[in-house]
Order: sequence, then C-alpha cells, then structure tokens
Amino acid sequence: LATERFGTYLLVASYSDKIQKRGIFCISGAAVMIIGYALLLAHANVASRFVGCFFISAGLWVCSGSGMAWVTVNQPRYGKRAFASGIFITIGNAAGVAAPFLYEGKFRPRYIPGYSATIGMLLFAMCVH
Repeated sequence: LATERFGTYLLVASYSDKIQKRGIFCISGAAVMIIGYALLLAHANVASRFVGCFFISAGLWVCSGSGMAWVTVNQPRYGKRAFASGIFITIGNAAGVAAPFLYEGKFRPRYIPGYSATIGMLLFAMCVH
C-alpha cells in the first residue's frame, strides 16, 4: 500500500514540477479523499470501507505533499521557507485537538461526526486552493 501511494506521489510531484502548478493537484487529492470518506460514511460493507481507505490514502499522499511543496517553493529565502513549512505543519496538526471529540467511542463503528467534519474541512480546503 505505502509503495503504491509513494509511486502515485512521485508521479504527481514530477508532473506538477513539469507544469509548475500545484493547486490543481491539491484540489484533486482532496476530491479523492472526499470519495473515500463518502465510502466510509455509506457503511455498506467491509469491502467498500476498505476501498474507501485506499482512496483516502491516495488523496492524502498527493494533497499533503503538493501543499507542502507549494508553500515552500513560494517563499523567497530559507528563513521564510522554514517558518512557512513550520506553520503549515502546525496548522495541519491542529486537527489533533478536535479529533478526540469527533471520533469518540460512542460513535463507533460509523463515526459520522468525524467523517462529516473531515469532508467539510476538505471542501473548505478545496475552496481555499
């Protein structure tokens, strides 16, 4: 799984470097993750949830890597680049504050609040990009 996603990321990264555009890949990665979370929300059977996890991981590799590259490439000096990448990681890790409340055991096994909030944030990220 990790090797396949790493290969996907390398292909996307090389193509985005070639055309010098990163936002479209962030948006497409978020769209792929939304498909995965929708499959998890549908909760049809184990196979569909498993496929949803594959979609989420594929979109995550592409979206997070392209976003980090976009942030660092747009900064002129190494000091600003280091600060921008630190802020990017800090904002991303801030989701860990809300996660314990959205993925509580009482919502098991569907985790509707958590998956719904994640889809909402992905839609927001698509609008921002």
